[in-house]
Amino acid sequence: MLRDKLNYLLFTYVFVVLFVLTSWSTDADASCLTPAGDVTGDGVTSVVDVQCLIVLVIYELNGKFGAPPTCLGGADFATSDQNCDSTTNVTDIQLGITFVLGTGLDPAIDSNGDD
Repeated sequence: MLRDKLNYLLFTYVFVVLFVLTSWSTDADASCLTPAGDVTGDGVTSVVDVQCLIVLVIYELNGKFGAPPTCLGGADFATSDQNCDSTTNVTDIQLGITFVLGTGLDPAIDSNGDD
């Protein structure tokens, strides 16, 4: 009887902890860009945006030491996070290149086709 009660309490505790952890809301770090890949905020997705992404990846790998790169033009650093995984890395550069080339994303990763 005591063992069943302890198991029930343990199960309840684990359930509550998991519920709280999975429902915890945080602010999103990434932002949607129009057009997709326009990191510099000039209204055009171009090779300049890819170059800026490369500089931003190096900046993040360096621990975001110092002032953000000027290529952002005052935009939020979150604009560099193309795939919304809360970090800027080589994947974001690859997505930036895809946006510049205008080939669109594979339907396997963009089922609604909105890039």
